[in-house]
Amino acid sequence: MKFKREIAKQAVLEYIKKYRGVTYVDIEKIFDRMGFDWQGNATTNLTGFYNIIIWDGWNEEAFAIINDLLIAGKITRVSTSIIVYLADGKALSYPIANKALQYKEAHWLPVVFNICEE
Repeated sequence: MKFKREIAKQAVLEYIKKYRGVTYVDIEKIFDRMGFDWQGNATTNLTGFYNIIIWDGWNEEAFAIINDLLIAGKITRVSTSIIVYLADGKALSYPIANKALQYKEAHWLPVVFNICEE
């Protein structure tokens, strides 16, 4: 399974290098084309802000691919408009997080991925 994870990681990295401004929806499509099982009940949050959700509905292994690339400094994640996700045909059903606050209820921070410049 680690081999398939590495292939998926490389595919995601190459896609982000080519297109930039890549959404989680774009990455789901990459995973689907590869036959990589990404669906699950896991959620990723903004570090230090439990109720600011970045994305959900993936499994831990799928999130680990993105986290590996972030930690390695290969990609970066930046906030974006909900319109980007609506254009992709999928958005989370939480209120939008406009600021990094300790919200009482879950809020969504839409993000896109870009390549880190070397």
